[in-house]
Amino acid sequence: MTDYRQLMLLLIEKRPYREIVARQGCSQRTIAKVRRVLDEQLLVSIEQVEALTLEDVDGLFSDGRKSVAGGFVPVNIDQVVQARLGRKRSSPVEWCNRFVILQGCGASFRCGRRCWRGDRSRRRSAAQ
Repeated sequence: MTDYRQLMLLLIEKRPYREIVARQGCSQRTIAKVRRVLDEQLLVSIEQVEALTLEDVDGLFSDGRKSVAGGFVPVNIDQVVQARLGRKRSSPVEWCNRFVILQGCGASFRCGRRCWRGDRSRRRSAAQ
């Protein structure tokens, strides 16, 4: 993570961009952004930069990616586990049988891959 306070101090000391890049390992674009903020906020002395709090520095260089802990909604794990374990899942055969009963189409129903109920009735009739 970029130490913006250190970048501001180096820029106020009139250090060249290449030296700052070599020391801090940041891009020239980041240094230009810090220079713009220094010019906009009229920060010209080391004392002014050192007087800034951590929240002030974060506010000057906020990019919108920092998450806010106040917006966090705690998850009730017990409730989630109960909801996942409490529901009964139906098998494809049960879904097919339920649909066949509701539609009243008998063994001719095809449920996508194959109709187990229809296949069984055809196998029985073919075996006899």
